[in-house]
Amino acid sequence: MKTPLRFQITEYDCGTTALLNTLCYLFDREEIPAELIKAIHNYTLDSYDEEGNLGQGGTSKESIDRLSKWIDEYANHRNFGISCKRYEGKIITRDLMEQEIQKGAVLFVRCFQNCEHYVIITDIDNEYAYIWDSYYLDDNYYDADNEVKIIFDKPFSYNRIVKLTRLFSNTSKDFALLEENIREMVSISKGNEHYHNLNKLNNLDNITKILDAGSGRTSLGYLTSKYPYIKIDAIVYPGDLRKINSIKEKVEGNYNLIELDLCHQTLNTTYDLVLAHLLLGEAVIFGNKFKDLFHSLLNIKSNYYIIYDFLEDPSIDYNYLENYLKSNGFKIINRLTFPKEQAQTFNNFIGQTYIGYLIKKG
Repeated sequence: MKTPLRFQITEYDCGTTALLNTLCYLFDREEIPAELIKAIHNYTLDSYDEEGNLGQGGTSKESIDRLSKWIDEYANHRNFGISCKRYEGKIITRDLMEQEIQKGAVLFVRCFQNCEHYVIITDIDNEYAYIWDSYYLDDNYYDADNEVKIIFDKPFSYNRIVKLTRLFSNTSKDFALLEENIREMVSISKGNEHYHNLNKLNNLDNITKILDAGSGRTSLGYLTSKYPYIKIDAIVYPGDLRKINSIKEKVEGNYNLIELDLCHQTLNTTYDLVLAHLLLGEAVIFGNKFKDLFHSLLNIKSNYYIIYDFLEDPSIDYNYLENYLKSNGFKIINRLTFPKEQAQTFNNFIGQTYIGYLIKKG
């Protein structure tokens, strides 16, 4: 369940509250780990005011930088789907902001509001930025300002509508970004969409033997991070140096790389889980057929299978897939679809949606 975005309770905790609001905006309440909340409180409110009071100077840029790096490390080690990209200076433009928001990110920015102040931007259109400002104000506060409007009926997304001309005005007016050379922005998103989607699909416990049936750096990276103490068997098509080299260069962790053509070679090992990540659509690339590869996949001895591919791929017959599973003693435990963050164009289709199955044998 989503929770409403919140307001700060002091004059100083705008950074803390804005960061907590990014989590509330991106994630359901049940998804947010306590360790992440604790880290936000530990890193923020690190600055002294002029009288030497710790925290009453708010949160420094240095702490935001350290926290952003910590969150990325946390995401990698705990397999939590979040990613931080921090930007400084003149690179922070409207185009960059729009690109990040189109990818599903929330923008944590430093702006002006009597002093330097942190807010989050949840959307941008041709004329306005849609902002959640954690500093509570009366509804008539900006009545004399035709570039800012206070909103009270969007508690899950924004409470200020600010003209882009104000945002990029280089002035000391409320919600103006700072001068170009000292601007600061952190783009915070759910991270690798595949990791997030596969976690939604995969709710299995007591898994000890795993096969990545069509291995690539994304699927193997997901498995090695989710199951760091298990050695993953990873199949690549014989001689596919593009994938082999990419895996060796990018994937750290415990895995055993196997060059094997599933349609023409047999694998005798028994597994708890077999993952087919973007595999079935690649059948024709290596001279095989969808049905042959699908049957070969299910002939691997395993308790569970995950199939994850593009819903729009015309080479995959999903009606056949589902009917075959139901007619041959397999149970579909989960069947989920996920919108792709950005559509991807292939030779014969545009990929806009992923579909995933969690399947139990017997």
